[in-house]
Amino acid sequence: MMARSLFMIAAVLLFSLPAALAQPQAPSGKNQASNDAQALAQQGAESLQAGRYEDAVIALRQAITLRPDWAEAHFTLGLALKRMNKDKDAAEAFSEAAKLKPDWYEAYRALGAVYNHMGQPSKVVEALQKAVQLRPADTDTLTFLGIAYAGMGKNNEAVGAFLKAIQQNPDDIRSQAGLASAYERMGKHKEAIETYKEVLRLNPDSAAAYNNLGLSHSKLGQSHEAIEDYKKALVLDPEHAAVHLNLGTEYFKLGRWGESAEAYQKALSFRPESYELHFHLGRSYHKAQRLNEAKEAYRKAISLNSDYAEAHFNLGMVYFELGDRSAALEQQRILTSLGSDLARDLLKKIER
Repeated sequence: MMARSLFMIAAVLLFSLPAALAQPQAPSGKNQASNDAQALAQQGAESLQAGRYEDAVIALRQAITLRPDWAEAHFTLGLALKRMNKDKDAAEAFSEAAKLKPDWYEAYRALGAVYNHMGQPSKVVEALQKAVQLRPADTDTLTFLGIAYAGMGKNNEAVGAFLKAIQQNPDDIRSQAGLASAYERMGKHKEAIETYKEVLRLNPDSAAAYNNLGLSHSKLGQSHEAIEDYKKALVLDPEHAAVHLNLGTEYFKLGRWGESAEAYQKALSFRPESYELHFHLGRSYHKAQRLNEAKEAYRKAISLNSDYAEAHFNLGMVYFELGDRSAALEQQRILTSLGSDLARDLLKKIER
């Protein structure tokens, strides 16, 4: 997913059984407790693989009772608990595995994934920083770390993580897209444009990437380039309402009222209940002096959101321009009841 909101969501990790339990080896020690722990851990691993998660948890907890220093048993318990959506318990199990085996990369990765699902980005970062220390060239972990930093609003750190990931693998589209989004949030639109072009090199069929590229061009005042980007996005995804909205906004900036109205109408065909889209359509009609159409668009916006002060103001102006002073004053009274400063502005325009 290339859209901005795309790179604030959870990275998905696929867990695998640790080799020590997938293919059990005799635990250290010759006593019966160690042998029993080994058998229980093997039983737990087999139950986990078969999808019998509760059985796996029971067996693994019994194994850990007999041998509490077995990191792999704690890790596999974490896997079973994660499958049961018991994130807090899974996090405790993975933490214990990492404590017992501090150089175990997979334990920190798993711990980061669970904290991510729990919505605790600072703990995600802490776990993944340890994972990166152990494997500084791992693209996946660096990308996951960048996503976690971005989720905390730490864009400089996110950029650093994504750049390291890209250094390892320039064709990693997740890192390129995350980097582009981070640049945009930092207001570095030129850098964002260059990075979105890299995303499109890797995936030329991404409507979302073209849309984001258009937004970056727009922020730099490059309306014509933005329009071309949006058009390319719509070739790939003709029903993308947000792109039609962005296209309409760009046409509006250029004073191309008819084309902006057409784009807003297209967006409304996919989002007919959007009061903001009706308002934007009304503005385009208003600028084009298509006053009756503007009136209907503003009225529709108000029917969907009766507290929309800007729509009441613009509707009042349309009534005034149509010569209906009484209707304009009614909108002014509504604005007054809403406590909007626009009430005073509208009254000034009506009475001047």
